[in-house]
Amino acid sequence: MENGNGSYELVSLENLNGGQIVALFDRELATVLDNIADENTAARAKREITLKIAIRPEDDRGSAVIEVSAKSSLAPVKPSKSFAVFAFDGNSVTAYQSDPKQLKLGEDGKPENERPFRPAAGEVR
Repeated sequence: MENGNGSYELVSLENLNGGQIVALFDRELATVLDNIADENTAARAKREITLKIAIRPEDDRGSAVIEVSAKSSLAPVKPSKSFAVFAFDGNSVTAYQSDPKQLKLGEDGKPENERPFRPAAGEVR
């Protein structure tokens, strides 16, 4: 590529494909930084950015096509655990988020032995 004063520039990482490798790196770095900030990933997991430059010479070896690319390897999202209670009806199995046989707090159904608290004589309430 001519540099404006009649001479040609040698290919370098800075000017390769108009500086595209720098833009590709910056984009992948932003992706890596977002992954580091994501609390759903392991903080100390290794992340990588790979820059690739492929040079494919023409048959006459007088010129080449140069392709630049970048990719990142990120930390995976941490697994999320859940709980399920299974019910068997003899023919099939169903899964529930909580035990359907267990009463939830605030429901009207009260155990038979429940009674209001009444302090004994002389007890401070």
